[in-house]
Amino acid sequence: MWKNRYTQALAAVLGTALLSLPAQAAPYSEQTLRLTAQAVASECPEASFGVQIALAAGIFNRMETPGFGDTAAQVIWASDFLTCTATGRITLPAEDAVYEQALAAVRYAAEGMDPTGGAVWYGGGDTGRTSGRVWYGDGGYLFWGEEGR
Repeated sequence: MWKNRYTQALAAVLGTALLSLPAQAAPYSEQTLRLTAQAVASECPEASFGVQIALAAGIFNRMETPGFGDTAAQVIWASDFLTCTATGRITLPAEDAVYEQALAAVRYAAEGMDPTGGAVWYGGGDTGRTSGRVWYGDGGYLFWGEEGR
């Protein structure tokens, strides 16, 4: 039920191309997709589907940007990115429904959906950011690029 509801909502906002969930998201390995899904499920389990896609896209954007790491593991375990790695929450199993939603969001991001427009930084509304353009914001989550870090 969640997939249909979120797919319909995203399709209304972003177009009807979202009506079918990608079965396999290239060019990332299944291991990369699953690790990223665990990170997304751990970092923002109650966030909207759009925020989860944005966070997954941010991870993939960092993998493609010099200086952040070439692999999902390097990006996810970087000390300045996700709270769930600092707290150890990423090592705890996510509820099945939460994980499956996160995996669906990761697959959309891996297929190229990026509501952030290429952002590589992420944080809550309490990040203390005072400058720079927020590229995407939803439900207290902010995503931005290099300027105004």
